[in-house]
Amino acid sequence: MIYFIGIANLMYILYVKKNELNKYTRLKMIEKCPRCLSENYIKHGKIKNVQRYYCKDCKYNFTVAKMGKSHDKYYIVRALQLYLEGMGFRAIERIIGVSHVTVMNWIRKYGKNLEPIRLDKTKEAIVEVDELCSYIG
Repeated sequence: MIYFIGIANLMYILYVKKNELNKYTRLKMIEKCPRCLSENYIKHGKIKNVQRYYCKDCKYNFTVAKMGKSHDKYYIVRALQLYLEGMGFRAIERIIGVSHVTVMNWIRKYGKNLEPIRLDKTKEAIVEVDELCSYIG
């Protein structure tokens, strides 16, 4: 039952930060020349299927920097749910299909926004043992 409080909180955080997750596209948008910060540039061919640009002010050729692959919110939420259930990073890696380093980065990034989950794992029970033998050797 405690897990659902953490997951609901996680869903709220991901909903609020959806712009942060959705802003990553495959390529950055070009606004200015990286060298002189001028907006006076033109397209200047392609190299390895990546668009090149030419700054008319400083005569600098540049390309668009690739951003990392973005992941669907479903996989991020699922990874954090599995982590809250007590699974290890590599087990989550095998289930979801992303690197365990990526899972660790997600937990660092979104886990700090979660409220601490306190689980009372101590169970009281009365146990009777008769004729117990043990061997140490």
